[in-house]
Parts: sequence; C-alpha cells; structure tokens
Amino acid sequence: MIDRNKKKDESIFDFYLRFGGRLGHDPNPEFSELLYRRFHPDVYSDLLKNKDGWGYRHYVAYGRAEADRRLPTRAEIEAVRRIVVHLDPQFLSAEYDISPEEYVSPFDFYFSQVRDLKVSPSSAFCEASYRELNADVDEEIRSGTLHSGFAHFVHTVKKEKRKYQTVDEYEQKLRRDELEAKKKVLEENLPGITHTYAFDVIRMIEFFTKDIDIVFETSEQPCMIVLVPNFLPEILFGGYLAFFEFLHALKEASGIELRLVVFNEASEDKNKWNAMRMRLYGDHRANIFSSIEYMAETRQLHIPLGSKVISYCAETHYPAHFIAERLQTIPFFFIQEFEPHFHANGDTFTFSCNAFALPHYGVYNSSVLRDYFLNEGGMRRIHGRTYRYCSFENHINRIAISKAEFEEKNKDKKIRRLVFYGRPEQHATRNQFATFAMGLREAIGRDYFKGGAWDFVSIGSLVHEGQFPLTDGCKLRIVTKMPVGDYIDFLQMGDIGVSFISTPHPGIVHFQMANYGLVTLTNTTGNRSAEWISAQSGNLVPVDLTPASIAEGLRVAVQRSLDLDARYENARDAPYLSRSECLQPALDAVLAELDLPHSRTPERSAPANSSATTLVFPGAEDRLETPKAAANG
Repeated sequence: MIDRNKKKDESIFDFYLRFGGRLGHDPNPEFSELLYRRFHPDVYSDLLKNKDGWGYRHYVAYGRAEADRRLPTRAEIEAVRRIVVHLDPQFLSAEYDISPEEYVSPFDFYFSQVRDLKVSPSSAFCEASYRELNADVDEEIRSGTLHSGFAHFVHTVKKEKRKYQTVDEYEQKLRRDELEAKKKVLEENLPGITHTYAFDVIRMIEFFTKDIDIVFETSEQPCMIVLVPNFLPEILFGGYLAFFEFLHALKEASGIELRLVVFNEASEDKNKWNAMRMRLYGDHRANIFSSIEYMAETRQLHIPLGSKVISYCAETHYPAHFIAERLQTIPFFFIQEFEPHFHANGDTFTFSCNAFALPHYGVYNSSVLRDYFLNEGGMRRIHGRTYRYCSFENHINRIAISKAEFEEKNKDKKIRRLVFYGRPEQHATRNQFATFAMGLREAIGRDYFKGGAWDFVSIGSLVHEGQFPLTDGCKLRIVTKMPVGDYIDFLQMGDIGVSFISTPHPGIVHFQMANYGLVTLTNTTGNRSAEWISAQSGNLVPVDLTPASIAEGLRVAVQRSLDLDARYENARDAPYLSRSECLQPALDAVLAELDLPHSRTPERSAPANSSATTLVFPGAEDRLETPKAAANG
C-alpha cells in the first residue's frame, strides 16, 4: 500500500507526514491512528476541519498530557492492524461515495460503515458475499458480537477455510441472478422469447458450410452423390417421397449408382439405426442406395471421381456446392418449395435464400413453382440467361369408381364428412390449421352446416390424435397420417375437402380431393389467383386466408356438395397426367445433362401440352405459361 502511494525517492517518514498519517497509518507499534480517532470524537471533528492534521499529531501536541484520553489495548491495536493491512484506499474511494465532510479517510469510512453497508475491504474480498455464504457469521454480526465478515475471515482463514468471492465474482453473480429473474418473468409471459436462437443458427450454418475432407476414389460405374438432412421412415412422405421416386426413376433409366449422404448433427449410431428402420419399414423407393455415409462426426466422404451431386434442400445445397466444386461440376438442386418461407425473415431466411444463389441445375417440383422462382424468386437476375433447369409434375389420382358407385357411397348419408388436411405441428404452419379452425367456427356459428349431422375431420398429423373444440358443441376430430389405401378410401367418403398452402408451391392435396369428388376449399396466393384455381377443377372453391372468407367458402361448399352429379363430372373432367408423363420430361432433361454413356432411357415423348421441361429459359421478354395439365403439381 505504501509503495503504491509513495513518491519516487520519498522516505517512509516523509510519506507518513505527507499522506500516511492522515490515511490512518500507525507511527509506532504502541499507537493506533484509527482507534485514537474513533475513541475521541472531538479529535475526529477537528480533523474534518483541519485537512492537514491526523490523530497522532494531536496526541503528541495535546493528548498525551490529557489524563482522560483513552488509548487502545495492544490486542485492539493488533486486531485493527490485521484488517488495515488488507484495505485498499483506491478501491474504497472508487467503489463507495465517501464524503470528505464526513470521513477523514477511506479507512475511517470502512470501519464506520462495514457492518451496516457491508463494505468490502478490497476487490479481492466481497463482504456481502461472505455473509451470504456463511449464515452463522452474518448472525454474529447482526447480534453485535462480530464487527464484519472480513474480520472473521482474517481471524479464521487458516483453520476454517470458509468460502468467499471477489467483488467481481459477486457482482457477476448478482448480474446473473438479475438476468435469471428477468428471464423467468419474460418466459412466464412470452414463452421462448429469451432463447438465444442466433447462437443455434450460427452452429447450424457452420455445420453445413464447414469444409469436408473428400477422399477421391476410382469407379467404372457412373455415380451420383445424394445429400439429405434426414433419413427415417416417420417423415417418408411428401417431399421425400417425390425426391426418392425421381431418383428411383433416374436409376432405372440410367443405371447410375446412387450414394446417400445423411447430413445432420445426430450421432452415427442414431443415423445407422434410422437407416436400418428405413430399410425395414420405408417405401421401396427409398432403398435405392448402394451406400450411406454420415457427416456428423468424421466430416469425411469417399467419392468416386467424375461423380454428380444432387441436394434435397437449401441446407444440404451448401455441402453439395462444396463437393461439386471439388469435382469440377455443377450440382443438381431438387427444388420443392421456396424454402425461405419456412423461416421468419431473419438469419435462417437469409441462409436459405443464399443457397438458391449458389450455382446449380434446378429440378423443380411443378412448373408453377418453376415459374415462381424464375419470375418472383430472382433466378433470372441471379443466374442470368445460362441458368439451366427442368420441372416435373406431381401425379394426381383420378376418381376410379363409377358414377353409380359414387352416388351409392354419398347419397342419403346420415352423417356427412368434411375432410381438412390439417397438420397442427410447427413444421406445417403453411397449411394454416389455426386460420381454418377460426373460419370453421365462424361458419358453424352462422348455421351454415344446419340441416344434417357433420363429421369434421383433420387428417395428416404426425402423432397427435384427439378432438379440437370448435363451437356449439362441435369438435374437429384429429387423426394421424394413414396408409395410402386407407387415405384414398377415407377421402372418397368425404363431401367437402379443405387444403391450404400459403407458400408458392401449387399444392397437391386439394387437387386430389377435388379429383375424388369432394367440393374443396383452397386458398389464393400471389401466384394462384381465384380465376386460376377455379379453372383447374369445377370442384375447387377459392378463398382468401381469412376466417370470414373461409366461412363463406364453406357455405358455398355445403350447397354444392349436394349436387352429386356435378361433383362426379368435375372429378372425371379434371386434367390428368400419368406417372410417366409427370416425370419423363424432367427425367429426360437430367439424363441429357448427365450425358451418361450407357443410359437406359426408354423411348417416350412428353405430352404436347405438358411443357414440363425447359433447358435454357427464354429472355425477359418471354413469359413461361403454365398449362392447365401441369397445374395439378
């Protein structure tokens, strides 16, 4: 302490006269400066007025001649000195508001206020924390038998080894406690709001964009590396089925070897378990791969030279791009939706958008989605006139029963059925479960379903089953996904269908419902006008995604559902493409791009009205038209 305040070349005696005495340093072993001030209030008051004075100076001049002046015992002096040696005046002055009008020095402040204000002697020891950590010490201080926690620590440290914290450690604890309390209140009122989502996003971005150790191999057989984020039977529907069906057809047509890469952060053991279940319970179209590799642990891939690459989604297109660059090729991108719409307009939205800006050959799920990407999604601007792509359509079954059978199934029903493609899980918010439920409630409240009993059913949930309360005692029955055969039978017993999709893909389920004879509500979007929807099928009822519009659409559907003749004829007249007609144009385009030496492509021609494939898109002055036959994608 002396070294910190002593001037260069200043003697200890000169330091004492200039600074030490006033601060509270003792002049000799038999005198305590701080206790002399404390025992004699008149001296202390005089020192507050006389800024150049200190206690020992008063004692030498006056006190030793005054018989009533009390001097501390040697034990009292030693007790104070054991404390003073650890006091940091700079810390005390900086940490506490010490008025020179009330205190001669920071040491006086410390001894005067340590009990009440829990004053810490230095940054190395926190008085408040010591009392909190040692309740018995705090009790002694409260009772008056102990002056401070630090005094107890100094006297017992060697034998008791009590826990203590520095001032910084305690302040950090208080800050953590403060933030934790704030977090608790926020989470009670706004669940999830305090989750550090951005940190998760950074980890996710790093996982998909980090370098891959590629071990090149030689192979006589043409090979395609297939990247997916997941591979398990529970999600083998929709996009995954479309992807695997296309790859299955590609393999059948060309003989190309398909090697799967599962790109996620799960352990290799878990991914292998999922792959085994996929072989046992998955669709045969998923069992088309000669090998499966996993990226979570090794980040190493074995790839034959000359391989092609195809990615399933935006996330996997980053590693697909990395691999393709090493192979000096352009990866295929199986584009099934404008994926940024799956995310809030933040980091993940940007990450997804940027994936589509990477070089690729686009394989689009429907010409409607293709046109959206070209005209609204920025592909023309980003990739220019040399951008190459193709599109396929989704096969929609046609009603397969006679008119007499249809009438027999639907005439004189005691209970009529509304079937809603409703998936209440977060991943399926684009299907608008909540919005439809509000519209259905409004329709029921307006008595649009009076005159008969109705069974309101939501199909498509992953695992949730039960009943969702609507109004007036009505409930929406929620059932999980069904096997294909049961699903077809279930739909064909319906009267009204509802299927919404708020993203650019034209959708599938509502077209299937209409093709099975259900009067079906579906929503308009920026690339699906009411006129366009109505032109696709006479069984479709376009609505806006508002409860009022949905309720009105249901009123119309209830009335039109009574006309069995019109329902059946509209179903029979719906545009129809066979499975081969849906896939073949895109398949031919990809095979041409692959330029394989021994392709087994069958000699088929695309239907004249499909326009399903476009290899180099036209100039900005040209507009790609979507034919009615392609609208069922």
